[in-house]
Amino acid sequence: MAGPRGEYRKSAERRAQILEAAHVVFARSGYTGSSVNEIARQVGMTQTGVLHHFAGGKIALLRAVLESRDSGAEDILAGRTGRDFLAGLVEISRRQADQRGMVQLYKVLAAEGTDPDHPAHDYFVERFSRITQAVTAAYQAIAADGGLADGVDPGRAAIDTLAATEGLEVLWLNGLDVDMAADIERLISGFLTAPLAPYTPARQQADAPVS
Repeated sequence: MAGPRGEYRKSAERRAQILEAAHVVFARSGYTGSSVNEIARQVGMTQTGVLHHFAGGKIALLRAVLESRDSGAEDILAGRTGRDFLAGLVEISRRQADQRGMVQLYKVLAAEGTDPDHPAHDYFVERFSRITQAVTAAYQAIAADGGLADGVDPGRAAIDTLAATEGLEVLWLNGLDVDMAADIERLISGFLTAPLAPYTPARQQADAPVS
């Protein structure tokens, strides 16, 4: 008979399966066009079963999906400042190339979230504001060390960086020949007196975690 630890593990695995199904359904149909019942069918459960794990229903699932999307990026940027923070942004873009479903999901929800009545509206308003402030602070730190090109305003550079990142993701999803990491790296480098070091395959291998 499964003990408490076994039951906890099974519950955690089930939550992960439900969350993965929510990723798929939200990416395909958006939040507005999807339902808890549709998510439940993806994992062979009843709607009641899904609500047992996510008592807040579709809103709770949306929140969990958005939080899971952000956690990886926050881990990459944790403790970074200045040029190192900007290099972290490039690394996030590089990893996005292996996460098409997640990028598509984010774009669908971000577009829906422009509606003030959408449950993710406040999340995206806060998120874009927080990111802009963090990127501005990175450019300000670089400027304090004399590393910002003449005439570059940290706040405007931050807006341009965020706009380019978001736009490149849309172009990439629509099949244009873009390299999100290389292109955003090139844009950022244009604001600096010395470019960021290009992210080469050799560096990718050197930076890869040891298994």
